Amino acid sequence: MVVVLSMLRLMLFRMQKDFTFVLFAFFIIVIAVFFPLFAGLSKVFPLNIVVIKAPADASVFDLIGMTSGVVSLWWCGVALAALFAADFKKGSIKNYLQARGGRTSWALAAAASTLIASATCSFVVYAVSDVGFRLAGYDMAPTNPLDAVRWVVQTAVTLSGYVAVATLVVTITRSETVGVFAAVLLIGGAVEQVLLGLCSLALSPSVAEGLYAHMPLADMSALQGGPLPWGSCIEGVVLFVCASALVALVMRRRKL
Repeated sequence: MVVVLSMLRLMLFRMQKDFTFVLFAFFIIVIAVFFPLFAGLSKVFPLNIVVIKAPADASVFDLIGMTSGVVSLWWCGVALAALFAADFKKGSIKNYLQARGGRTSWALAAAASTLIASATCSFVVYAVSDVGFRLAGYDMAPTNPLDAVRWVVQTAVTLSGYVAVATLVVTITRSETVGVFAAVLLIGGAVEQVLLGLCSLALSPSVAEGLYAHMPLADMSALQGGPLPWGSCIEGVVLFVCASALVALVMRRRKL
């Protein structure tokens, strides 16, 4: 456990120093600020740059889904995949493995840092959007703090499931390009859409619809409108746990 915590601290430190990760984090904040800022300015000045026509009963989660939600999470996942791939690209993974149980510890630390980064990204997007759109003049009902916590947790878990699969691809291929490309396809839902299409052709559309209901893609789409009941997003949890376990298995077996 001491080794895992040490690696986790090192990974979190690297997030603050890695140029690519910092750049993506900067863009996440920028995109979260951009929409409410210019939406508010467009109400005062005839800018017509960002005009968001939200329903009268729209919540902050609806506005997040209409603006920065998807892009921000996409960038977060890609940044994490690139961060883990850099360990293999630069050869620094060998420094991690010098510790006793280093291979499994690296996998556990990667999983923990994924959860922390995903939760941080989700919280920042929520907080900036909630404050920003209210300042921009959007009349939204006060958000229940428990709903906000639920949304952040569910979004972070679902995103972490995708990132864990991308990390698995990185550990198998040791390629930054392949890992980042996998993150783009996974978080964007392209992989699941292809699987649904094949299922629909091979079996039937009704089977594909049933499969969709049990995919993280369905949860990610539903979260664009607000938090789901507690106990939902179990697909993301299962995906995260299984992919993280496979990462640990590959790390133990693979010659590095």
